[in-house]
Formats: sequence, structure tokens, C-alpha cells
Amino acid sequence: MAGVDEAGSLVMIEVAGRRRIFVALQLLVALLAIVPIVYAMPRALDLSFDSIQYLSAGRSLLAGHGLSVFGAPGRVRPMTHFPPLYPAMLAALGALCGDVARGAWVLNVIAAAATVLLVARLARRVAGGEGRGGVHAALIAGVATAVTNDLAVNGTMLWSEPLFIVLVVATAGLLIRSVDREERTSLRRDPSVALAALAAGASALTRYAGVGIIAGGVLALLLASRLAVRARFRRAVVFGALSTAPLCVWLVSNELRAGTATDRALSMYVISRNELWVGLETLSRWVFPFDPTGGIGMAAALVVAAIIAYVLHETMHPSNAALEPSRDGDTRRAAAVLSILIASYGFFLLASITFVEHAASLDERLLSPALPLVIALAVGAGSALLTRDPGRSTNPVDAPRRRYARLRVVAISALAASLGDQAVGLVSWVRRMPDRSPGLTQLSRSADELLGVVRAIPSGARIYSNMPYMTYAFANRVVADLPQKISQTSLEPNPRYLMQLHRIGAVTDSGPAYLVFFDSPFHPPFYTSVEEAMVAFPTAQRRRFRGGQVLVVAAR
Repeated sequence: MAGVDEAGSLVMIEVAGRRRIFVALQLLVALLAIVPIVYAMPRALDLSFDSIQYLSAGRSLLAGHGLSVFGAPGRVRPMTHFPPLYPAMLAALGALCGDVARGAWVLNVIAAAATVLLVARLARRVAGGEGRGGVHAALIAGVATAVTNDLAVNGTMLWSEPLFIVLVVATAGLLIRSVDREERTSLRRDPSVALAALAAGASALTRYAGVGIIAGGVLALLLASRLAVRARFRRAVVFGALSTAPLCVWLVSNELRAGTATDRALSMYVISRNELWVGLETLSRWVFPFDPTGGIGMAAALVVAAIIAYVLHETMHPSNAALEPSRDGDTRRAAAVLSILIASYGFFLLASITFVEHAASLDERLLSPALPLVIALAVGAGSALLTRDPGRSTNPVDAPRRRYARLRVVAISALAASLGDQAVGLVSWVRRMPDRSPGLTQLSRSADELLGVVRAIPSGARIYSNMPYMTYAFANRVVADLPQKISQTSLEPNPRYLMQLHRIGAVTDSGPAYLVFFDSPFHPPFYTSVEEAMVAFPTAQRRRFRGGQVLVVAAR
């Protein structure tokens, strides 16, 4: 008996040791994910138009003025174009860190590490849990998430995507847990559905695209469940009600205080073939982002997509039922939940572009929230399938076993090529990031003279700009927007454009108006151009500076 007890103790010690090693490796991979942020943007995150709105709202909230954004000098307006959770988080962390921008940096660092750990856990659950396949899936998915270029870019920008992605992955994990435990516990005793609803609701309060995740959660509880139809419906209703309630309160509040729920108008727009191609190119860069030749990436992506499609097919519909271990039921349900969430999010994006956000593009930023789910799904399902014993039988019935063995070699080769390319692309991008920023920081360097001129304009002067968020972020001046020719969301022409433009020079008993134009590839086509302003004000003084131009329009 003593020998048996000693042997059992040794096994427990060995298991505990392996578990500690596994946890240490996961934490190491999570630290790897924050390296691009710390190296590329060590002091503050890069900025875009959306970033300035978040900063403005966070600072306003921290100052006790509610969630408002700057409109013109001395005036603010309620923030309705974006949901409230992200700027509220910035304000909270800003209070702790002393600055909202620094709080955003801290939030991105935390979100980057949390995303890696959550995706690793999600992939392990898809792969079947505690076995060898689950451990492999967790480590591979964690590394893939840490070196993925699109997520690294998100981490260096002051965007809501990092927080949104954490909430999306958390929602997916809780939904899978609720589906796994639905037969063993009742809805009242299992908090998974309620927690998943809260996470999904929080995602919709971070980005309105979280509505797609809520819809996916409802569908997953209806379609991936093993319960009776009535029980499925009850769980789906509870999830839907809890997750949509906070967003409904926010939208009603916006309508009451600002007269608009989301600062958007409904209209119809047909997505073009070129715009769909942009989405396909984005998906290809998920697999092969670093492509010096310009022709390998798409082909490599198609090969990997074919492998993933086959793995998912074999996961959902195995070729030989005798090959299915007991964990396969859980793997199929987890894969089904993730597939539904990914599809629902994609359909929501297409619907959003078609009916609301016509100017949006299926680029890296818009599609990136689905990427961690794709990683967890592909790695988890592949690990569950390919860690099966291939066997050595020559019986025709065992042909799937031999096919899995060959597929294992192909999948490992494709995985190594993709991860290697991701790592090379990430290193290349991080090295050039400080000097070739994708956001407004680099523009501020090239327009330093123009920004200095804006700072020197007398206080109280009327200033208009084609990039007012640049002056707010880098010149500490709140200026008014130039009139917009078309709507940034519906792309509909502005019928009052010419009247608004001429009104700039029609103000009497005041000094001149200063029209500041930044020379930038980021210059949105919605605003007035220099040429159009010169036509409207032919007597205006035109002055050129490094980074842009200033038109001085005398009052009439």
C-alpha cells in the first residue's frame, strides 16, 4: 500500500509540475503580446479621428461634464456616435494614471495580455480540455494571437477594439461553457448565460458592432444546444434581454438628450466588388501578412483556408464515427458556437455598411474582432482532430486514420509557415513603427510648422479646419469643422453645404476667419478643399507652411 501511495504522490507531483510549466508558458506568451506596444509606443498610443473623440469624451467625463465631445470653441455636444463604455474606462484609468491618454495605454497593455490568455483558454476548450490536444491548442493559439499583426496594430492605437475583442472572446467562452453545462445545471443555478449576456452587452456598449455578437449568442443558444426547444428558447430570451437592456437604455438616453440615438441615418447602399475584394485581402493577411512579392499571400491564404475548412468539416461531420472519442461532442458544440458568432459578426458588418456606415471598409480594423475567434476555432478544432491516434491499420475502414496522419504533416507545415511569416511581419512593422506611424502622430511631425501657426493665432479668433481633431490633439486648440460636402456615414450630399461655406465670411463685427488645411493622406473627402474655399473666397490670403496651408478670410 505504501508503494501505491508513493507512486500516486509522484504522479500528482509530476502533474502539478507540468501544470506550473504550462501556466508559466502562457504568461510568457501573454507578455510577448505587449512587447509591440511597449517598444513601438512607449509613452502614448497613436491617434486617429475616432481616438480624438474618445479622448474628448473621456476628459469631459473626468472633468464632471458627462460624456461630451468638442464641437466648436466654447461648445460641446453629447457623444452619441460612439457607445459609452470605452471613454468611461479611459476616464476611470485616467483618474488613476493622471492622464486619459496614459490610461488608454495601460488599458491596451492589459487587453493585449488578456486576449492571449482568453484565446488560449478558448482554444483549449474547443480542443477537448485537459488532454494533450488541449494543451497544444492553448499554447499554439496563444502564440498565434500574440504575433498576429492586425491585433498588434490595434494595441498601438487609441481605439476601442482591444477592449471590444476581450469582451467578444469572453462572451464566446461563457457561451460555450453554458452549452456544455446546460444538461447538468438549471438556468437559475448556472450563471454562465447571465455572465455571457453581460459580456455581450458590454461589447455592444464598447462598439455598436457588438449587436452582431448579441445576435450570434442568441442563435448559438438556439442552434448549438441539446435541450428541448422550449428550454432553448427560454435561455435565448434571457440572454437576449440581459444583453440588449444596457444598450437600449443608452440609445433612449441619446434620443432624449441629443435628438439622435446613434448620430446615423438609414439609407441603402450596394457594396461593390472592389469593397468585397478589400475584405478578402484583409482575410489573406491574417494568414500571410508579410509578402514582399505581393503574390504569395493570397495563394497561401487559400491553402490554409482549405485546410481549415476540411478540419471543421471533419470536426462537425467525422468520416468514421468509430474515430470519435468522447470529447468530440463538446468539440463540435464549441466549434458550432464559434462558427455562429463569426458568421453573425460578419453579417452584421455587411448589413451595417449596406444600411448605415456606407463609408466603412472591410479593413483590418473592422474585421479584427473576429480574428481571435477564428484562431481559437481553427487551432482548437485542428488539435482535437489531429491528436487522434492515426493507427497503423491497412483496413479500408481505417482510411480516415491514415488521411489524418497526412493532414497532420500538412497542417503543421502550414501553421509553421504562417506563424513564421506573422513573426517576421511583426518584427518588421515594430521596427519601423516609431518613424512610420499609421496614425496621426507621424502627420503631426510633418505638420509641425502648421501646428505652430495654429497655436499662435489669437485666442477668440474664428478657426475652421479640414482636420479639427489634429488641432485638438497636437495644438491644444478646439476649432470648428469646415462644412462637409457629403455625410460621413450615409454618403448623401449636404444640401446646405454652399450656404454653410459662405456663412464663414458673412460674419460682421469680428476679425478674420482662419481656414486651416492639412496636407495629408488622411484628409477625408467629406470636408471643403482648398480649391473650393478659394472659389468661395477669391480675395482670401493664402499662406503655405510646412504641412499645410492657411486661408485668411476677411469679414464682410
